[in-house]
Amino acid sequence: MAAEKKKPDTKKSRDKNMDGDIAKSKTESPPAAEKKESGKKTNSKKTNNKKTTKKEALSNSSSPTLKKNGALDDIQQQQAQSQTATENKFAKKARASNLTSAGKNPKKPKIKELKLSVPRGGQLIRYFNLTPALPTDAGRGDWLFTQMGSNKDIENLRVEFQLNPSPLERALERAVLVVRMAQDPKAKGAWRFALGGVATDHGDADPDNDVTVEIIDNGFTLIAYVQVLENSEEYIPFGFVASFTDEATGAVSIYESQDPGIQPVRPPKP
Repeated sequence: MAAEKKKPDTKKSRDKNMDGDIAKSKTESPPAAEKKESGKKTNSKKTNNKKTTKKEALSNSSSPTLKKNGALDDIQQQQAQSQTATENKFAKKARASNLTSAGKNPKKPKIKELKLSVPRGGQLIRYFNLTPALPTDAGRGDWLFTQMGSNKDIENLRVEFQLNPSPLERALERAVLVVRMAQDPKAKGAWRFALGGVATDHGDADPDNDVTVEIIDNGFTLIAYVQVLENSEEYIPFGFVASFTDEATGAVSIYESQDPGIQPVRPPKP
């Protein structure tokens, strides 16, 4: 008889298969864990990449090139501000210079000729102020000769006497001109009339001796007497002469004004 084949033990084979599956699952579990870990690493790498990108952006923003460009911009801005400040400074200086020039050479009001009329048989007395000025680089100082109570500079004086046949009255008629020396506080010194107080342009400027001068009040006042005994007319160009005493050194200097002139007339022209 043929040997009877043994039937496989189903239960044992089933248990064996189960044990194999469990073993297989155990052997396959590490790759799965590795996969998970790799996934975590990938995510962390992405996060790190993002952080790196932000850091790079920050580092790029403060890169030497950008810093250099920023510094150049600052320098250019400072240069522009400095140039503007310099221009403003020069503009202020120019304005200050113009104001100073205007102060030195003001357009002062002037009287071309002041007429004084002496009454017949009487006298005329007028008061004046003389403000001297020190010379400048351009020349002699611009002296100011004004009538008391006025600021108009007088260039010439015309003293008129009426036609009078009486020699006695003519001898008593005269004009008295009182000139007071005005002091400038900015000059840092004192002015006084000196060397007779006046100087004519030439030696024989007053042949009729119509004008005589007297200095009083320690040199601070000059009195000019104008008298015309005969019918005549003459023009006497002269300048005032004054001394300036420097208050710091005590040095004394003599100066002469640029005008005026005086014109005694008898009789006046109609």
